[in-house]
Amino acid sequence: MADGNVHTAWIYFSNASGHQCEPRVTQHVLVSSPAVNAAMAIDFTSYTYMHWAPVFLNFDVTYPSGYEGDTPPTSSPHAAYVAMGDSFSSGEGNPPFEMGTDTSYNQCHRSSASYPRLFQEDMEFDSMSFVACSGATTGDVRNGKDSEVSQLDALSEETEVVTITIGGNDIKFKDFATTCVFGGPFDQCDDESDVYEESWDIMTNSSRGDYLPDALTELFQDIADKLTTNNGAVRVYVMGYPYVLTGLSYLSDSLLEPRCDYLTLGEAMAAEAIVEKLDSVISTAVSNFMDYRFQYVDPTDSPGHFAGTEICTVDGYFNGIDEGLIDQAYTFHPNANGQLAYKEVLTDFISQ
Repeated sequence: MADGNVHTAWIYFSNASGHQCEPRVTQHVLVSSPAVNAAMAIDFTSYTYMHWAPVFLNFDVTYPSGYEGDTPPTSSPHAAYVAMGDSFSSGEGNPPFEMGTDTSYNQCHRSSASYPRLFQEDMEFDSMSFVACSGATTGDVRNGKDSEVSQLDALSEETEVVTITIGGNDIKFKDFATTCVFGGPFDQCDDESDVYEESWDIMTNSSRGDYLPDALTELFQDIADKLTTNNGAVRVYVMGYPYVLTGLSYLSDSLLEPRCDYLTLGEAMAAEAIVEKLDSVISTAVSNFMDYRFQYVDPTDSPGHFAGTEICTVDGYFNGIDEGLIDQAYTFHPNANGQLAYKEVLTDFISQ
């Protein structure tokens, strides 16, 4: 390509099971952006990274004068399994994170310990597109986040299975969780707090522009449109959120002392109520959407997976204050055991 034009390039790696995504050749291109003007040489044959990774998203690439070689594709490849959504799907809180998702401009924090990665290994899909991004809202799924394009772009008529967790960031659950853990005695998250009331209002006040049920319905329609009516065999598994904390799990076996000295019983009960309401809103949205391809998966209705594993329990499945001191974003997210439990919830649901 010697036309001197500027093209936006994607660069992909083959995955560890041997499924390869073109181009798999050595490229030498000049990269130009407001902040970057550099040359790079990448030998794609030396990589066996576990996902198709866009290295330079939205970067303008100018090919050298006289260049006649292959060029990277300008859109993401299609995959049999597409893992979409927010931090509960990306594997937030379980470093190290996959290449390109833990940088100054990209904090999607996709982890090899995430339930989508574990699910892919179990199901042995021919190809996977892992586009979930920590912090994503319904709008971010549609429009892109952290320099990445819309997650919807990964969907096609070839898609067989989709998983997604979404809604938690729409109701500002991160603000709620951060206040619970790091707010101090005068900045709590109980059911009289501002952060609790804001989260609740987004889920219940239909006059709001960010009313969650409407946002979910719009997103489900966008996903359905991408899949088209011709793809009737596809299944979209909309995953609910497990209880991170409950009033009962907060109390010790003696019921006299709390398990978490940095939380109050009122905060624990508020956290339980928020997740219960959020899951109810998501489940109702899936049901009301009336598309048989969309199925709600309830992680709170799976005995043996998340029961008794809340944040304050011994060997709990969620990151608490210790992990939050490393990075506050890790707090209240499933750890490696929690992600494994998520995967088991999903596989149990599918096998029913």
